[in-house]
Amino acid sequence: MEDGIESLDLAIREIERKVVDAELVRLALSNFIRMFDHIPPHKQKELLRLVLHKAILTEDTLKIAS
Repeated sequence: MEDGIESLDLAIREIERKVVDAELVRLALSNFIRMFDHIPPHKQKELLRLVLHKAILTEDTLKIAS
């Protein structure tokens, strides 16, 4: 039973470590957008390749994998 509790504690700590504050994400995206508009197109392309792994665009959705 102790092994099960330790396993759950470990899983909880892992999940908590991955949680990101929504306001922090908004701020980062806001800074990214402001900066992105001021760099040359070839640098924009390079930056997007570093950040974005895959994007799927349909008529009504956008799915992004980073």
